[in-house]
Amino acid sequence: MAEDKASRKINYHSSGIKHYFECPYKFTLSRTVELPEAKPSEAMKLGLLYESYLFGFRSDKEEDPRSEFSIRGLKYNKDGSLSKSAGMKDEKVAPIKAQAEFSRQFFDLDNGEAFKKISYNGNYRDAEMLAGEIDYIGDIWLSTELIDPKADEPLLAVEQLPEKRFVKRRKIVDVKYTSDIYWRWHIKGMMQVLQSILYPYIWFQNTGEMLDFVYFVFWNQSSTIFKQIHIKTTPETFKTAEKIISLVDDDLLKRPQCSWENCLKGDYNRVCEYIEYCDEGRELIAGNEWFDLQDLEPPLLLKTSDEEVDRIFDKLKR
Repeated sequence: MAEDKASRKINYHSSGIKHYFECPYKFTLSRTVELPEAKPSEAMKLGLLYESYLFGFRSDKEEDPRSEFSIRGLKYNKDGSLSKSAGMKDEKVAPIKAQAEFSRQFFDLDNGEAFKKISYNGNYRDAEMLAGEIDYIGDIWLSTELIDPKADEPLLAVEQLPEKRFVKRRKIVDVKYTSDIYWRWHIKGMMQVLQSILYPYIWFQNTGEMLDFVYFVFWNQSSTIFKQIHIKTTPETFKTAEKIISLVDDDLLKRPQCSWENCLKGDYNRVCEYIEYCDEGRELIAGNEWFDLQDLEPPLLLKTSDEEVDRIFDKLKR
């Protein structure tokens, strides 16, 4: 049975706002319904491990889902020894550690902070605040391919990559560890860029500092292949953020937008996880149908004349 969480603090998060643009009622359900706990996918676990090996684990407690022990699914035997059959083996996570070690050179961790929680109280009608968590904020090495060549900036090479040139810049960064470095991150027009709009906006509202946003996308098929997606922050970014929040905040009805595409396909052909709690969605996918076999189209049923049907029927009665 789903748990009612109406009494909890309800904030605007980029993940929830993304739900709104898929279906306004899905956004409402995501805030009022606690879904049965689902096991994280293998891809999600690998991504969590990668980020944690890169920036450090947020917990060392065995029972905390953010600890290495829990993410890897490790278990102890009754005698206190580590089980050899449970969880991800060392040889499986070794390549992830190596990839994180390679990636770490692009982050000046002494001049930055990982897993930074941010929020802004904008006196919204439908939420206490706008909130999120930045993967990393601080100095990173940014490829000069993403820098305006006219800018008079000192260029510094990353030591392990002498053939490339980078500049050190302070940015808001979201790290992605993915098997699909291109199609998943051919991002223009896609709602996954909401973070690049909302996080700089929240940060500016709290600090007055205008920071650009970088998606740092690492390919899990290679220890050294990655791409950086640099998104410039301007005053127009902040106007866009306010328009997005106002659109959600001013929509008091948030009606369902049920369709086969929204309810049954969604991202990566997944069924909408809230379909059990949406009457219109249930009616759409489970509505009964009636039809006559004569309505089938060839070649499943060849159309025949009425005389031919009568002749066949008479033959069957003999």
